[in-house]
Amino acid sequence: MPWKDLPLKDRSMVVAAWLQASATIGMFVIALVGIWQVTPIITYQIEQQVQARRTAVAPAATTATGRFVAEAFSWWSAQVTSYRRIVELTAVPVPQGVKVSYQLVSGGGQELVAGMRPDLLVVTATTATGAKEILSVPVNENAMTPSQYLQCKVNQGYFADLEPVQRQRVEIALARYLREYMLPKAPVAFVRPGMSLRQLHTEVSLHQDQRELALQHIQALGSVLDKASTSD
Repeated sequence: MPWKDLPLKDRSMVVAAWLQASATIGMFVIALVGIWQVTPIITYQIEQQVQARRTAVAPAATTATGRFVAEAFSWWSAQVTSYRRIVELTAVPVPQGVKVSYQLVSGGGQELVAGMRPDLLVVTATTATGAKEILSVPVNENAMTPSQYLQCKVNQGYFADLEPVQRQRVEIALARYLREYMLPKAPVAFVRPGMSLRQLHTEVSLHQDQRELALQHIQALGSVLDKASTSD
């Protein structure tokens, strides 16, 4: 039926429907433009955060608290670096020209507490020329999170040489810091024998952001403990 033959009421309904459709399309276009403009900003911010975590600098080790934090930073930094590379090597597709395999060594990790040895994940990347890159990280039940490592060192008497009041202040400050910023951050990876590389990648990459963040938290811990140890 031609437009001019439509009743006035029907014409009004058609015009209203057309206006609503136009408004919907307009809002959709505006949303797309907004996403297009904002996405690079978000991506840049994320890249900056990741870069900041990767360039964390080891704390100074001139005091007892400084040495405590520096040792923890060194211990965790080595693991973060290995985890970071394992995530890259086990990504799908595997880097071109590289053959990646892994082995789970039961109880092969370092014994930080008597009778508790974590399993050791050993990842080997072999290039076409036969060059090998071997990475290892402790995994599974007896592997330690950063907060567990720090508390373990305290329990083993790391601050035993400090004056009793000073030691109490430092240990209270540490416990408060762990509770507020580092629990239950950076959980350990759980690797089962027979996992595919894809499954391994999923597991080790799951908490990589938390591992990187924990490194920053350890770095910041130094000033907290120094302040506690020197306060009157």
